[in-house]
Amino acid sequence: MHATHGIDRLVDRYHVRAWCIHFYRYEGELFLDGKRLLIRPGCVGIIPPGIQQEYRYKGRSEHLFAHFLLRGSPDPEPVPIAAMQDMGRDFAGLAQRFEHVIRIRDAHPARAEARLWDILWELSERTTRASDRGERRHTAVEHTCRIIQSRLSEPLSVRELARSAGVSPAHLTRLFRNDFSETVTGYVRKCRVERAVHLLLYSDMPVKQVACDVGIPDLQLFNKTIRRTFGLAPRVLRARGPTVRSERSEL
Repeated sequence: MHATHGIDRLVDRYHVRAWCIHFYRYEGELFLDGKRLLIRPGCVGIIPPGIQQEYRYKGRSEHLFAHFLLRGSPDPEPVPIAAMQDMGRDFAGLAQRFEHVIRIRDAHPARAEARLWDILWELSERTTRASDRGERRHTAVEHTCRIIQSRLSEPLSVRELARSAGVSPAHLTRLFRNDFSETVTGYVRKCRVERAVHLLLYSDMPVKQVACDVGIPDLQLFNKTIRRTFGLAPRVLRARGPTVRSERSEL
């Protein structure tokens, strides 16, 4: 489901008797039985049933969510899954898959359930890998990724991003090369393309508005950017539908 909060009030409290999964696109705070977690754009949260939830918003707050129950006996070997994970550049793709679950849940409930389980297993495996490595991305990288995801429609320079993260532009570039094997500029470009393709395929937003929403307001440059990646103009890509993304991923 899609939800928007933070318009009429800045605090919400819930007590849900089901598991909750949230794909966050805003900044805020979440308190689970009093324990504070930070919400950032690009984070995915998992909340067990029966826990007191308190959300504190900073304004208009949009997210995707689902409530679900686990059927059958508890697993004798439960697997770990983090309550809050920053997905970075993986967020757009995972959110797209989750939106597909939402769209088909009424017409194809069994298929929706299977695909939701795929997402949950992926989140669990990601938690396990991070725990086994004992690794965490540099705080400057995490901060910069959140800024990029939340400000894609705005001009973004490496110098400004580095200043916000408290490091030099050269050091931030080295950190991004280490974590993503590309420059900060390259990372921003890929995030913009991913977001643009998602909007073209899964929204009715006019192409010009999509271009502005992802920070490439020059329509000629936007057309060139999409064509360079997919070999198709934005309108053609939209007309061909989600199969374009699947074909691209198989190359």
